[in-house]
Amino acid sequence: ARRRRPGLRQGDRIAILGGNSSEFIYCLLACFKGGFVAVPVNFVQSPRDVEYNIEHSGAKAVFADTELQPALTSMHATHRQLLQVTLVGDSASAFMPLETLTAGRAPDEIEDIIIEDDDLAQIMYTSGTTARPKGVMLSHKNLYIATLNALISIGARKQAINHAAVLPLFHITAELFALVSLHFGAKVILCKRFEPAEFLGLIAAENINFAILLPLMWRALLACPELEKHDYASLQLADGKSTRLPVAGWR
Repeated sequence: ARRRRPGLRQGDRIAILGGNSSEFIYCLLACFKGGFVAVPVNFVQSPRDVEYNIEHSGAKAVFADTELQPALTSMHATHRQLLQVTLVGDSASAFMPLETLTAGRAPDEIEDIIIEDDDLAQIMYTSGTTARPKGVMLSHKNLYIATLNALISIGARKQAINHAAVLPLFHITAELFALVSLHFGAKVILCKRFEPAEFLGLIAAENINFAILLPLMWRALLACPELEKHDYASLQLADGKSTRLPVAGWR
């Protein structure tokens, strides 16, 4: 179901500019459920490339964290029809609070949306290493099959797939494995930043079963003075984004 919003229709692109938060996941899943096309935007890019992603995708709305909204300053004057909503933080004058968008809707304003397997679900932009970023178009079936494939690939099961999302959710790897855990009813711990000592404690406290980090992050954990203070028995898979890492030494 989705809530009606003047000017937004099924199939419209919705840009999401935010850090790892429950609001980001909320917005992403709302797009999938409502028949909108999610466009996660890499906020580490230059403001020019952020604007390019939004313009090139044809986004009709942008949901952005307060701290990231300055990257959209130049778009305010040239894209007055763009619906702008604050995802996390206090809203600036040009941005509508998320609560305002979702509050006060009557039950009869909820629509049932028919979504086909091959309908577009998401546009994920490449980093643009050799040229301008390119939008990769992913259908609902693409994402569904990808979560099943990822689950089989890592050999996990529902009771052992609690996941710590440290890499940014605008990246397909982080998003996909968050969806894997949600798909199978497991837990996703959303981390806004990477702090080695904090993350080590999180593994034990939240019964984390697998985590995907950059190799540099794993090295930082192994070098952390807090390493010997925690129990890592729950950790079953450590992924270096390109290579699986042994976890036996952690226990």
